[in-house]
Amino acid sequence: MRSAYSLVNTNRPSGAEATKLTTMRKNDSIGRIMPNSMTLVAALFAASFASCSGGEDAPSEVTEEPAAEPKAYTVTLGYAGDILETTQSPLSKASGNDLLGIHITAATNGSDYYESYAYGLFDDSENITVTLYEGYKYQFEATMIRDAKDLIYRESDGTYMRPFNAQLTNEFAYSSEVWMTDLGYGTIDLKDEDGGWEPIGMAPGVERYYGRIGGYEGHYDDCFTPGESDQVTITMNKMIFGYKFVANGLTEGRIEIYLGFYQEPLTIEYPETEISGTMTFDDIQDAYIYNRDDINVSLTWIKDDNTEISLGNHQVEFVRNMMNTATFNVKEPTASDNYFNIILEDEIMGEGTNTEIDVP
Repeated sequence: MRSAYSLVNTNRPSGAEATKLTTMRKNDSIGRIMPNSMTLVAALFAASFASCSGGEDAPSEVTEEPAAEPKAYTVTLGYAGDILETTQSPLSKASGNDLLGIHITAATNGSDYYESYAYGLFDDSENITVTLYEGYKYQFEATMIRDAKDLIYRESDGTYMRPFNAQLTNEFAYSSEVWMTDLGYGTIDLKDEDGGWEPIGMAPGVERYYGRIGGYEGHYDDCFTPGESDQVTITMNKMIFGYKFVANGLTEGRIEIYLGFYQEPLTIEYPETEISGTMTFDDIQDAYIYNRDDINVSLTWIKDDNTEISLGNHQVEFVRNMMNTATFNVKEPTASDNYFNIILEDEIMGEGTNTEIDVP
């Protein structure tokens, strides 16, 4: 069973403390060019010999040729995947309300140890470029949220909170110390009505995209090597699923549906018999890899006299970018004949599958 990520501690520090929590310190900087080890040993030996012999022919100093600077390449970022369904650009230049966070890691050729290299937060997708160096390979991770400026909480210093934890600059900052660690997780810090923020692991009605090059299951070794192309393309897919719950036989009261880590119940109140909408996945990385994720669905029937009848907890597979219709019977539970039926429908991806799940 694939993993699920729970909500983080809501007593989250802000400002400089929050920045420290999202920063991972490294001992070595990306791009540091070390001299050849044998040359270094030879130079140290020659210097030691000269100081001990003291002869007239002893060299007065040892010179070492500087290491050659690696060749630099300017690379343009491009995009593919679901993000191109509505526009050829992942951001709407007209509104400027969307935010795109990108984090780049780097490793020397022949090594599998990646360090943070660069990060940036953008609201303008045109002509995003980054400087990459010969002798290194690079991996990319990115997420984009539509209308993020209206949704994501912004600190007084201009920092947009999770999943970005960065200030809007429309350019890359080159650092081996700062990691955008939340790009692949579902929790986002939404503005609340009181001017504060609320962490939400599954966000209703939010349109979010995610993509990466390398560093995930089945693609750990994928990377971009500068010099092979002057453009790197990140496949970014929509990280939402549609849900529709249909309560057959509901004659009184209401149905409360708890969906995964979303803290508020979805409610069907008689005489209504169904509810629908969209949610972002909590486990963004699993949804990106498998195009689906297993999410717990808890059903409770609350009758007019406030009697509560559990209709069970069900591990349900929700398919990315598809409308998942769940139909269930509302009646006193028995050892048999209750069922929970899942129907997948989507105009873009075509006909889905039908699954029938028995309720114990």
